[in-house]
Amino acid sequence: REGRLAGCRLSSAPAVTDKKAFWRLLAWERGSFELVPPPDPLPPASVEEEVPPRLMEGIRQLDEWREQSSRLPRLEVKVELVVPLEPRLRDLAPEELDVLQAALPGGTIQSILHCSPEPDVELAKAIGRLLARGYCEQASELAEILATHGITQRAGDRIASDHDLAALLDAE
Repeated sequence: REGRLAGCRLSSAPAVTDKKAFWRLLAWERGSFELVPPPDPLPPASVEEEVPPRLMEGIRQLDEWREQSSRLPRLEVKVELVVPLEPRLRDLAPEELDVLQAALPGGTIQSILHCSPEPDVELAKAIGRLLARGYCEQASELAEILATHGITQRAGDRIASDHDLAALLDAE
């Protein structure tokens, strides 16, 4: 395609947009790639951009991502809405509301990054702000343990000790 970027897909995240997949690919330190001959006739390009500007933007985002992601919990960590929620929702910017909505089901940071077409670095900034301002919090290890056993902890439920946890798991 005359040196233009025509598309990019990640098999591990098929819903991620081509541009975002390209930017993520730049962060890989190792991996396996498969180059296949194009089909005949060529499908329309999902991205029709010159590679050098995409590379420059990708490298800029990669630098910023490394800085922002170092401030976040691991990508596998679940984040959830703080209950009761004290800060006002109206104080959030639209992009922060979108990230908060993605976090509502108690998704991982990685799932939040996957579900939005916005650049990962911008999402990381928004997640960091939501955590810092008290809209979201890391799901507790206790909540993770309970969830793996099919037990949901409601707001206001308190587990005082390991004995209480053992009793809950035995009652299951």
